[in-house]
Amino acid sequence: MTIINRFIKLCKADIHGVMDEIEDKGLVLKQCIRDMENALTAKKVRLEQLAALGSRAEKEAAARRLEWEKTEADIQAALEKQRDDIARLLIKKAGRLDQYQREMTRHAAGLADEAAGLKDTIERQQHELDAVKLQAAAFFQRREMKSAPICGQAFEPPPELSDEEIELELLRRKESLKGGDA
Repeated sequence: MTIINRFIKLCKADIHGVMDEIEDKGLVLKQCIRDMENALTAKKVRLEQLAALGSRAEKEAAARRLEWEKTEADIQAALEKQRDDIARLLIKKAGRLDQYQREMTRHAAGLADEAAGLKDTIERQQHELDAVKLQAAAFFQRREMKSAPICGQAFEPPPELSDEEIELELLRRKESLKGGDA
């Protein structure tokens, strides 16, 4: 069973290696940036929707508050004229208006809290996106530098000096110093 498991792991590793070689890192990076931009755009749209809903809820609460105040004045007038039946109906209406107004106020506050949290998230993710874009620009610039032709040939950095070459150069310089002192 262990041989089979090792064989399966080897096949999976080989497949992952082939996929890594096939995929273009630049294309994957560009797609990730597009995905991040799309997610940010969707969140900005949601923020605008929350602002519109919050504004509508505040206006509705204010309208109900005005209607409640008018109903309270009508209750006073009904009581002054000893119209208890009308006063009862108006008290019932005022209770519903007050309850609705309070609910709209709570709803508007909840929307404002959600919008504030979303705004913070958008700002944080915008900074992250800007950082990724800078890193991507550096990646593409490095990639371009590696593939840029010099005199018709692709640029490759010079090979590192071996330890032996370094020792030989050190000996040459020491000899030239001794020869220069004499």
